[in-house]
Amino acid sequence: MKKIGILTFQRAHNLGAMLQAFALQQQILDSGYECELIDYRNIGTPEYYARLYKKKNPNIIKYFLYRLLRTSFYHKYHKKFRNFQKDNLKYSNYYFEDKNVLIKNKVDENYDTIIVGSDQVWNLDLTDNDFSYFLDFFNDNSKKVSYAASLGKITYEEDILKEIVSLINNFSMVSVRETEGAALLKTLTDKEIKTVLDPTLLYPKTYWLKKAAVPKIKEEFIFCYVIGTVPQKAMELCRYLSDVFGIKIIIGGNNSFRRKKEGNIKYLNSLSPFEFVGYIANAKVVITSSFHGTAFAINLNKDFYSIPVNFNDPKLSRNSRITSLLNLAGLQNRFFNNETSLPKIEEISIDYEDANKKMEFERKQSIDFLNNVLNFRKHE
Repeated sequence: MKKIGILTFQRAHNLGAMLQAFALQQQILDSGYECELIDYRNIGTPEYYARLYKKKNPNIIKYFLYRLLRTSFYHKYHKKFRNFQKDNLKYSNYYFEDKNVLIKNKVDENYDTIIVGSDQVWNLDLTDNDFSYFLDFFNDNSKKVSYAASLGKITYEEDILKEIVSLINNFSMVSVRETEGAALLKTLTDKEIKTVLDPTLLYPKTYWLKKAAVPKIKEEFIFCYVIGTVPQKAMELCRYLSDVFGIKIIIGGNNSFRRKKEGNIKYLNSLSPFEFVGYIANAKVVITSSFHGTAFAINLNKDFYSIPVNFNDPKLSRNSRITSLLNLAGLQNRFFNNETSLPKIEEISIDYEDANKKMEFERKQSIDFLNNVLNFRKHE
């Protein structure tokens, strides 16, 4: 039986990272192939988030107090991810701490094909310039494939961009997640660049509803999931929708650990990946700055609004991940930024008929691409 290795952010305790890794591996297993996540532990990703917080909190005493206060939160948070990994993901027998170990152990010889992706595996800011995610640690180019890899941004220094393109030219098949990333690469290489769906979108609504953990809360609620602190403009939208429907606001995200209930607002301290899906599935309206929050809201046919990662810089390149998906589904009007007025009541509800047709077409195209990858070299 053909064996597939996936190189992605398989150990990142991040909801989107876990869910995309799960979905891609499961899709390959469901197709009748062996598949495991190559347990490569890039240190750049966790250090990137640590650097982001230190930038916001240059006072070293304040930073360590913050870490101390978060100890119990982190314990509960990471336990949920470890349980998810143990129950739902299959890893390689060994872990690899750097590229030299990947090379020394000839990791590529364990697999018929190695797929890099999905997620921001080609975002060098995130990986601390780790080119391993461009599969530069082995020479058999026929084994090199990307599925829904994301550059995370579309501006790079010229020498870095040349290196990226040089390595991508060695791939047998290339697909990316965002149309902006595909457009950039098509100007720089003759290689065919496909745009495909994030792995979580390869499965329909019915599949995820079976996986979703049903929230304990029985009443209707607005679910707000953001990266960092909830921006004032987003909170204004939350409160407006809460008043319109007369329901509570549930706020989740990595900055909710120190908050407790405030009036009709409840903060969630931690969520497992399937709890995250459950809150989106059961929400009256979803408000999110997360790519995967947007993806699941669309897939589960929820009324939602996507907000910028940074309201002070609404054109920040990180937003391209979300706007690309919204454009694909024909739901551009669900992007809510500083220039957006609060919606009229009749504008809140989404008619998903056209969006579902578009997403179903894209799902088929993406699955066809993945099947071509899996069948490649099958009879060699």
